[in-house]
Amino acid sequence: MKKISYLIYFLITIILFCQCQTTEYREPVNTFHQGDRVIKGSVNFLADTTQFTSFLIENSLSTRDLDDIAVDDKSALLLFSSGHLVRLNNNGSPKMLIDAQGRGPGEFLFPNVIKVRNGKIFILDFEQSKIAKFDLLGNHLSDIRLRLGLANDFEILPDSSIVILNDVPQRYEGNLFIVFNQNGKKIDAFGNNKILQPILNKTDHIPFFSMNLFQSKNIILTSGLTGKSFLFSLRKKEKLSEFSIQQGPEWEKMQEDEKIMQKTSNLGKSFTEKVRDINYLQNGTIIKSWGGPFKGKKTVGMMFNKRGHFAGRIFGNTWLQHPPNSLAVENDSTIWVYSQGDELLSRVTF
Repeated sequence: MKKISYLIYFLITIILFCQCQTTEYREPVNTFHQGDRVIKGSVNFLADTTQFTSFLIENSLSTRDLDDIAVDDKSALLLFSSGHLVRLNNNGSPKMLIDAQGRGPGEFLFPNVIKVRNGKIFILDFEQSKIAKFDLLGNHLSDIRLRLGLANDFEILPDSSIVILNDVPQRYEGNLFIVFNQNGKKIDAFGNNKILQPILNKTDHIPFFSMNLFQSKNIILTSGLTGKSFLFSLRKKEKLSEFSIQQGPEWEKMQEDEKIMQKTSNLGKSFTEKVRDINYLQNGTIIKSWGGPFKGKKTVGMMFNKRGHFAGRIFGNTWLQHPPNSLAVENDSTIWVYSQGDELLSRVTF
């Protein structure tokens, strides 16, 4: 009798456990979620009367050239494709850190990505295939020349080595990630870039890929075109999981709009980048800059937990109606956002 009781207890425990697992990992794509957040309050530093807009005019800068944002010590670092790096503090006071166009040391032709890692600033120049290293005051320290060709994105690992995405099958024996030291010498490679080929086949254009160091031990690789992300372990050097935005009414509406654009244009295959940017909070929540109409509201971000399971949406406010082109995380409740569609540059809470 005791054996039967233990067996029944065991089966009930298994059933309850499975139900809890199903509840935790279910993706309520067409309903509101308990993890949903709403953007609260914002000061638009691009408003007509701000100190920052006067600074832009004085230095002949345009936010149309604003390519990327990073955060350091509660200040935003704004990277312009014109070769300028501007520090903007919380009250909107700007300071020029770098003004360097050219081919010389610490100079840029087309800077497109900025990272703050290990107490240093790293800037990728897409055109010259190099990474320029600066201290936090903007003083040039070194240039790292990459023997790889054009690179879309990069990451700096805790040991200061550099990881570059390789999206060309013929290079480096088809490895997905190439690792360089600070002298630009290849020291490792891992992953198989065949996983990118279905994405590359969807477009006639150079697709956007984003790389993020995740909790110091993983790499998140995201396709802007498909909204799919791959989570790779740096220790195991293998893919752990993948997750996507391809669910819900926002995705369906984007697909409908894209089909119409393809019929009415001569742009060939799919060309709309869905995910504009990706970052993550200190608690491990991953944020993708992505959204659209949802039950009479506008979503500007979609969140996933560290396992890649859906964790809620971020809804905009009257100021922020479009997914940001760039977002940088200050802490678990504060982010800096730049939205070209809203003409908004702001530090917001959510």
